[in-house]
Amino acid sequence: MVNWYEAVHYANTLSQLEHLESCYEISDCSGTFGAGQQTEDLYQCTVTFEGPDCTGYRLPTEAEWEYAARAGTTGPRYAEPPNSIGWCQPESPMNTHPCAGKAANAWGLYDMLGNVSEWVYDWYDENYYSYCLSDCTDPLGTPTSTDMRSYRGGNFSVGYDYLRSASRTPNYPKVRGSNIGFRLIRTVSIPSSN
Repeated sequence: MVNWYEAVHYANTLSQLEHLESCYEISDCSGTFGAGQQTEDLYQCTVTFEGPDCTGYRLPTEAEWEYAARAGTTGPRYAEPPNSIGWCQPESPMNTHPCAGKAANAWGLYDMLGNVSEWVYDWYDENYYSYCLSDCTDPLGTPTSTDMRSYRGGNFSVGYDYLRSASRTPNYPKVRGSNIGFRLIRTVSIPSSN
């Protein structure tokens, strides 16, 4: 039940608590943070991303999210059958489930597919991957006329067809839903082995 703006606000707050760089510049906010589904009081702000090299907590890009979800696999899911790795219809009640109730992927990440969909940083665009025709591994998309953001991973309210590592869904960033959450990441420097 968090919208995209609340997710980036939380990322900044966690970064500040741990004395890390804030990955988002947030300004001109309106509405009430955490107001639930009250459509007349939806929290929204102007957000500027410091970039994927930021060392604080942030939402993953779509490419980062998919890379982590696949965990080295190339098929539609990191394991089969789908109900072994994610909560979805027709087997799931219409609510969230405690984390790690299904099998993890090869990298030990739980609930990448199913349970709740996860906000990512990127602007949604049907032509997302066409923005980088050469030498680009992590496009961020561009603001579209609809100003929608992406979320990934399927959730408890959809069928098996949406439990795919490549599944992408658009939504307005001020929207909250009981089937939408987020997962934070950090960029870290790995010391050279010289």
